[in-house]
Amino acid sequence: MRLLPTLLVATLLCGMWGAASAGEPPAARDSISELMDVVRNGLTDEKVAALGKLGTITDEKRLGDFKVPGFLGGVVKSADYPPRARVAAVEALAAIMKFIPDSKDTVINVLTERLIDRNESTAVRRAIAEAMGSFLVADSPGDRNAFNVLVGIARERKDDAPVVGAAIATLGRTGYREALGLVVAGISDGDADVRASSLKALELMFSSRVATQPSSEVVRTLMAMASDDKAPLASREAAMRAMAGAINTGAVKGTEVAQQLAGILEKAPDAKLATAVIDVLTRVPEPASVEALRKAYESFQKPGTPGQDPAEVRVAVAKALGEYLHPLARRNQVPAGQSAAALLIKVCRSDPSAKVVVAAIFSLGNMVDAKYDRREVVRELIETMASDTDKTISQAARDTIQFITQREIASDEKDPKAAAVVWKAWYESNKDTKLAPRL
Repeated sequence: MRLLPTLLVATLLCGMWGAASAGEPPAARDSISELMDVVRNGLTDEKVAALGKLGTITDEKRLGDFKVPGFLGGVVKSADYPPRARVAAVEALAAIMKFIPDSKDTVINVLTERLIDRNESTAVRRAIAEAMGSFLVADSPGDRNAFNVLVGIARERKDDAPVVGAAIATLGRTGYREALGLVVAGISDGDADVRASSLKALELMFSSRVATQPSSEVVRTLMAMASDDKAPLASREAAMRAMAGAINTGAVKGTEVAQQLAGILEKAPDAKLATAVIDVLTRVPEPASVEALRKAYESFQKPGTPGQDPAEVRVAVAKALGEYLHPLARRNQVPAGQSAAALLIKVCRSDPSAKVVVAAIFSLGNMVDAKYDRREVVRELIETMASDTDKTISQAARDTIQFITQREIASDEKDPKAAAVVWKAWYESNKDTKLAPRL
């Protein structure tokens, strides 16, 4: 007896999916009332799919006419719906929140009520805590009660770890300054998920538009965690990212973070940790960072830990150096930028891995600031274009020269060696006027 209704529901959903025209939100032409019927009467997977469709509606009038916010709120509140469906309803509410400003307070009250209830499903409470991060505003009076609930969960630590972690993450994502102490305390929590959420929250708080400045004690704690060889890699990575984010707040100087990361990188026993450190170091363009990357490049020339490719470390080094060129020039740290370019040139000339060479070539494409002496860079790229038998490398060099010089020279010439001859002639005539540094 159940087969026919199920097939009808499935057919309805498929038909509605096909009805949406290209470039239009999936639910834009669906019958909202039919989707609601599927939520009421369908199987769990069907309910979840229909709720996902309701979350794609962006028309405030349609959302209001069909009372979608109230319907979704009712699903969240009702224990008659399975947790998966109620989680999907929470996610749909979060997705449409910015299109229903008049319903925001009502929705927040519904979600807050369920978040407070410790008898509620952990999955639902976690989803609510996470969803709140996408629409709560730290300085909004109407959101104060919801923030108080999140702070209470973070402070008391009586709830399941996933709920506590989600509350802490949302406090960080929204930059709620009053919760900084609680977020910091979460770093030392006994649950790994709570610690990870706390570290992520700190990173978000430090890098948000209105950044929260940590104390020197917090910075020291992060540095100690990042340097702890016995700590899980994920925790060390999160601590390193939070350190880098703290630079924006003025709580720590970029040179200090660069030196700390350089010390970790120098002792990295394998490619996995080294790549993780370089990923963070990429966001810290300092002279000390350039030197740290040079040492890392030299250290990871030979195969090391089985299953790990040292070339991946060298690729990461090349990409990081390229990221440094623009900010170093803007801060008038031109010598450090020239050193980064010199290392990239060395990579182009001697690295045995094609993917590393290509990464270095494209990184040199950031050598566009007129403060730099770009003569050696362009000369090397012309030589690479002419001599390299790898077509990918040759084409990368050609593309990069064109970007640095903003010249379309020999663009119709398919033979890279022939094109290089034309480029060399241009180079000899223009190197001292177009590529020499302008003071």
